[in-house]
Amino acid sequence: MTTIIVILTAIIGKKGATPMPLYNRLKEYRARLGVNQQEMGTLVGVSRQTISQIERGDYSPSVTLALKLAKVCQVHVEDIFSYQEEERHET
Repeated sequence: MTTIIVILTAIIGKKGATPMPLYNRLKEYRARLGVNQQEMGTLVGVSRQTISQIERGDYSPSVTLALKLAKVCQVHVEDIFSYQEEERHET
């Protein structure tokens, strides 16, 4: 799964690239811990805004940040982040 995140981060980072469907359950896991976005950001070394952007799906975290988030939540990266490829219909 870590390899998938690395590839997705590289693809998403390209200008003009179509965003890849990387979904997350960070808000759910953060709520389970009973911390707000500011506190979560402090725990993993990023701003509240970064946590907000990840939760909204506007920002895909680096592999390092994804691993830190999973460690703080005491789960696997795959429990928080998932990738679902859109179905392509050929005509």
